[in-house]
Amino acid sequence: MSHIAYICEPKDKIMPDTRKTEVLKYTENITQLSDAEYKKELERLAIDLSWESSQIEGNTYSLVETERLLKDRETATGKTKKEAIVLLNHKDALDFIVENPDYLSPLTISKMEDIHSLLVKELAVDRNLRKSRVGISGTNF
Repeated sequence: MSHIAYICEPKDKIMPDTRKTEVLKYTENITQLSDAEYKKELERLAIDLSWESSQIEGNTYSLVETERLLKDRETATGKTKKEAIVLLNHKDALDFIVENPDYLSPLTISKMEDIHSLLVKELAVDRNLRKSRVGISGTNF
């Protein structure tokens, strides 16, 4: 399973011991997954992460509607095109990161902007980092 080495390999030599222990446990757990199980876990992660992240932005898709959109490309009745794009962009960004595990190492502002570009594709949002503070009302973040 080639995906295991890329995701689990601790490359940061200054990583705290507690974090190294977590990575090693993760590595041990993930090596026990078949390719089909691994793919299923990534699919679930994409659905949950896309839904949770878009909720912060005020997206009204339910978790079930998000799953249908990401798995079957079935848009939900009464929802905006923008809401669907936001969810699909989250999945595309996650897919890119999983398919290109070395891309973010080392992490640079340019690479963060590249990932951000995937997240805001077709949403008329600038590529640059924000220069002002951002508040997210109604959340615990």
